[in-house]
Amino acid sequence: MDTRTTRSACRPVERATPVSPIPVAAIIAILTAAALVLAGPPGPSSIWEPDPAHSDEFDGNTLDGGKWLDYHPYWSGRSPSRYHTDNVSVRDGNLCLRSGVANANMQGDWVSAACVTSRDRDCLYGYYYEARFKASRLSMTSSFWFQGSGREIDVTESTGASVDAPELDWIMQFNTHTGGRSNDVTTLKYYEMSSRSSDDYHTYAMWWRNPRSIWVYCDNEKRGEVDLSADFDGSQYMFFDTETFSYLGMPTLESLYDESANTMYVDWVRTWKFLGDEDDVAVERQGARPIPTESLTPMRSLAGSPPPLFTLAGRLVPSHRVSPDAAGRARPNASGMFVVRGAGGCTEALMRR
Repeated sequence: MDTRTTRSACRPVERATPVSPIPVAAIIAILTAAALVLAGPPGPSSIWEPDPAHSDEFDGNTLDGGKWLDYHPYWSGRSPSRYHTDNVSVRDGNLCLRSGVANANMQGDWVSAACVTSRDRDCLYGYYYEARFKASRLSMTSSFWFQGSGREIDVTESTGASVDAPELDWIMQFNTHTGGRSNDVTTLKYYEMSSRSSDDYHTYAMWWRNPRSIWVYCDNEKRGEVDLSADFDGSQYMFFDTETFSYLGMPTLESLYDESANTMYVDWVRTWKFLGDEDDVAVERQGARPIPTESLTPMRSLAGSPPPLFTLAGRLVPSHRVSPDAAGRARPNASGMFVVRGAGGCTEALMRR
């Protein structure tokens, strides 16, 4: 992307007076605001209508009872964890879901967890659902998910500090479930992130396009398209929760008692209803837009590196959207980025190290 600026050819430039340096805090605030502007669904804003019933900035100090329940309406949690309503709070601009110790002897359901549920089971396809949160630093999941009508959509089951599978701390885990426990059909997908889910706030989103298709987004980038094996056309609840999973390893008592580590922080959740035609999403913006893929083919990552990102015509593109030349050659440019030639007439792409 060309970042050069041009000098005006028709107006004289008045000599500027010295300006004091901008405080670092102000720069951070500006960058944060810019990041928030980039969040949101693909395509022009005119094809999306905000859905306030399923959106919340969590700016108050109490949970909005008109939108949310501080419990799960038909489940008590995954053993050995159990949901406790006193683990749910709203403070400092966040929905807080705390986990703790219910039994220090670590017997029975000894972990206390948390769950927040949309008051009504009325989440449907045709909407874009997005949440920004920071996972707890525990060997537990901090999750954003939907369930109802015999179907489940896990936008992410994020792990903050897994004891037995630490590599998952860097992963957005997307999945769907249908068929019930005896015949569960899943669509598990892993999308690597730039930092651990408990180190920073990350934005997780899905565009539930129709009963058979979901597009997945992480940190304002489209990461994948999921074809569903059954119709996901019924209404669902929206959930935020924390759970234990045996494959992660159990959290330690020390970590559960650590108030700096044991809480999932949800900054906001935002929902939009799709009003346009799917061709409208061809209008893209940097970092948050799908791009035409007809001429692009999958590529492999460089050895030892995480899945890279490319910029293509000024837009960020996941690595699976771009292929190198026949020899797979890559070279760093003056900015320390790798230049890769796309296939099938694709323009030059830059890969971040």
